[in-house]
Amino acid sequence: MNNAFLLKPVNDSVIYMFADSGYIFKTHNGGNSWVQIIHNDTIYPDFTSEQRAYAVNTVGQTVYYNVSNNGGLSWIAKPLPAGIGYYASVKMFNDSVGYLLTTFQTSWKYYVIWKTTNNGGEIGIYPVSLTNNLVISPNPGKGIFSIRIPDDLLSDKNITLTVFDALGRHVFEKLSEVENGTIALHLEDASRAIYFVTLTNGKRSYHGKIVRE
Repeated sequence: MNNAFLLKPVNDSVIYMFADSGYIFKTHNGGNSWVQIIHNDTIYPDFTSEQRAYAVNTVGQTVYYNVSNNGGLSWIAKPLPAGIGYYASVKMFNDSVGYLLTTFQTSWKYYVIWKTTNNGGEIGIYPVSLTNNLVISPNPGKGIFSIRIPDDLLSDKNITLTVFDALGRHVFEKLSEVENGTIALHLEDASRAIYFVTLTNGKRSYHGKIVRE
């Protein structure tokens, strides 16, 4: 058998094992014997029961949310909202509630934790934790916000400001002008809602949440 990469116990008898070669094995007797059930080096499922499994994978710039009803033998895939990030992993607690971990960079240094309450449906996905938070004021605010530029971005002339709504949909993106160490963000015409902001120079990114009252 290949070297074990990850074990996913369903109960005391049923355990799934992911090998470093991409093979997935299953045991019905607590590990005394194993059967290979699938080979997939892009999906590492999270099982909530012997038959029900969840996984996410990235194709190009799209993250797909996958559900299996037959123990990982076949999958139903649907794309997640644009802007959710890349390189995702998933942990489901039941058939509705779970968390996704994604990143906006090609490393895990800048990541976002998302929560779904409706089995990966768009309305149920929203960020619940961010790294490298931006300092934004006033927040909540009526529509005009001031974003403080992180020290390591102050010398950059080309800083891109991107805004997403709570569903991960792209609201707008622009090259921003820095004035006295801050950037002004105008959301006067935007609906009252929660928005998520990314500030990047192409090498480093910072994120924040805005409440538009």
